[in-house]
Amino acid sequence: MAYLILYACGIVYLIAHWDFSLYKDKKINFFSELSEKDEYLTSATYFCVLYIVFIPWLTSTYSAYLKINDDQDDGHTSVTAWILLGIAIFHTVALLVCVKMFMSTVLGLLILTVFIFVTYLIVLYFVYKKNDYNLPVVWQWINGILMAVIFLAVLFLGVWFPLFSSYTAVTMAAGCGTLIVGCSAIVLFSRDEAQYERDPVFYSPWLLPVYKYKSSKNDIDTHKTPTILMLTCCVFMLAWGVFTTVCVKPIWIGVCITIIAEVLILQLSLYLIYSGSTRREKVKDFIDELVVKQAWLDSKSNFVNVLGINQRADYVSYEQWWKRRFHLTNYIRAYRGQSWNMLPDRDEFHVDKTELEAAPDKKEYHKLKIQEWVDLEVYSVDDISDMLTLLYETDVDMRNAYMNELELIIQFQLVIVQLAGQLKRSEFKYLFNFIKEKQVDLFVFGIHVQVPHG
Repeated sequence: MAYLILYACGIVYLIAHWDFSLYKDKKINFFSELSEKDEYLTSATYFCVLYIVFIPWLTSTYSAYLKINDDQDDGHTSVTAWILLGIAIFHTVALLVCVKMFMSTVLGLLILTVFIFVTYLIVLYFVYKKNDYNLPVVWQWINGILMAVIFLAVLFLGVWFPLFSSYTAVTMAAGCGTLIVGCSAIVLFSRDEAQYERDPVFYSPWLLPVYKYKSSKNDIDTHKTPTILMLTCCVFMLAWGVFTTVCVKPIWIGVCITIIAEVLILQLSLYLIYSGSTRREKVKDFIDELVVKQAWLDSKSNFVNVLGINQRADYVSYEQWWKRRFHLTNYIRAYRGQSWNMLPDRDEFHVDKTELEAAPDKKEYHKLKIQEWVDLEVYSVDDISDMLTLLYETDVDMRNAYMNELELIIQFQLVIVQLAGQLKRSEFKYLFNFIKEKQVDLFVFGIHVQVPHG
């Protein structure tokens, strides 16, 4: 019905405004380029092709895609989807015929490019969704090559053709690069959004680092690519705004572009940082003691498996590494005749601080503490070069322990969100099944509830 209304409006407009007598001129050849025709006929023909063919082609193709995508949840393709697909194919054929008959070469190539691009995106999305929102390596290579070719073609077109100024060339290249990077970021963020209930994402208060929980592996991985692409896109836009300020007058145009880029960086960063809190808020009613215990057991199990720990005594925590580094640093400073560092004034260091203050020889005290854990066959406590080497390796081990425990805490939070989300979906599913079974009884009492499919 929408297409019929669109066609009717277009035909009425043509009848009211189009002088058909122009087509009675025997000198007009429909298969010649429009630059050789009357200007009025050119405008009318463009209107016919764009309004009655091109726009319906876009809407019908998008409608068919949405309907087919929606029917996949039900496991079959409906009659409506086949009808919309047939209309889309009809519009595609009509578009190609009209482009051949009426459009100039440049506009015809432009419309064909849009047609090929939209078709490729639809195919790409179905491949993307079929593989659980992950593109196969072959498609990744194809996309990478296409992006590189498009960027180089635009850059070559802007630089080597005298039709374009230097500013136009830079604008074309920057716009193309921003579009490519921005589309890539949108695709990756869309995948994260689609998989969030199963594989939630953690954004730190400083935006980076970013971690994503992999439920299939019961582990978390660094997931900074989408965020970096987003920031790169905003930086491209910011740099282009500065360049516009220098090259274009009035200068407020470039200033406005830079302000928009800065606002985008700020808003997107705040949105990502607080997205985790928003997600947890939605499922907080389903977080109970059992969910927390299960999340901690899953996280701790993965932590033990990754580190290959067989018993608790084998694990050296970040706190232990910090104390080892503290004693080692003070021993080296005492060896060199320098003043040593003091322990923080906190409760967890009360025992160590008491022992240190009671020790008669501080250097010997630190030396004994080092000998408790260092391999004396590899390192000599009396050799300063060995101690400096040991200090570097201790720094590395301490940082690794810190990152391992940080990732354990992050995974614990993400597993809580995932388990609570599963509990929420299962309770809703149980509620819908109950309503579906009792739908007749509820209808008798005047209660009609529409239960969603899937």
